[in-house]
Formats: sequence, structure tokens, C-alpha cells
Amino acid sequence: MNIYKLTNTGPTPNYDYFCGCIVVAESDLQARLIHPTGVMYPDGWGNSLDAEGDWAPNPEFVNVELIGVAIEGRQPGVVLTDFFNG
Repeated sequence: MNIYKLTNTGPTPNYDYFCGCIVVAESDLQARLIHPTGVMYPDGWGNSLDAEGDWAPNPEFVNVELIGVAIEGRQPGVVLTDFFNG
């Protein structure tokens, strides 16, 4: 498992949205499909696009950067989020 930094590069509202998050995932592809709330979208956003509009409009707008290796036994998921609260 690796540790990734995800950054929202898509259009965003003026406030109340996720700027990014730190996640643990097996690959950059899996990381890209994790919403900062912890929901995993195995097939991309599709029709499950977050109604609140608080994250990237689709996976193409998520920048993924490998930042480390997770400790053994760590499960995929969100470790930390960066939320711009207006």
C-alpha cells in the first residue's frame, strides 16, 4: 500500500469544497477513485457524482502524487482531508 496526495484541479465553488486529501491505496488509479469522505467509486463517478459538488467533477480532475509507503496492514482509505469552509 502507498500513500498518495490527491488534489482537486477541477472547477470549484467559492467555498465548502475539498481542496485535497491524503489517502492510502494500492495504486494511483485506486487512489484517484477515493472521494475525500471515504467513499470509493470503483468505476469512476458515473451517475454517482456527489450532489454537493464538493469534490472534483470527475476523476480526470484529480491530481495524484505518490508521497510514501503505508505501514503494513493499513487498509485503503482517507487519512486526512483539506476542506475549504466558507
